[in-house]
Amino acid sequence: MSACLKHIQDELKFMDVDYRFLKSKFDEADTDNSGNLSRREIFKLVSSLNIDVPNKTINSIFEEVDRDKSGTLEYHEFIQFMEKLRNRCLT
Repeated sequence: MSACLKHIQDELKFMDVDYRFLKSKFDEADTDNSGNLSRREIFKLVSSLNIDVPNKTINSIFEEVDRDKSGTLEYHEFIQFMEKLRNRCLT
C-alpha cells in the first residue's frame, strides 16, 4: 500500500506547474533526444532563460548533481540542478 501512496505523491508532484515547466525546458534542451542533457545543452538552456551566472557556477552545480559522473544530466539530476541554480541566484 505504501508504494501506491508514494506513486500518487510522485504523480502529484509532477503535476505541479514548476515541474511541468521544467519538464518542457528539459525536453526543449535535449536537442539530440538522448533523454539526458549534456553540459553544452545545459549552458544553452541557462542562457536561453536569461539567467546571468558565471560559467564556473554552472560547472560547479553540474558536477555536484551529476552523481553517476556520466557527464550528462538525467531528468532527476536536471531538477536538482535547477533547484540549486535557483537557490544560488536568490542569495
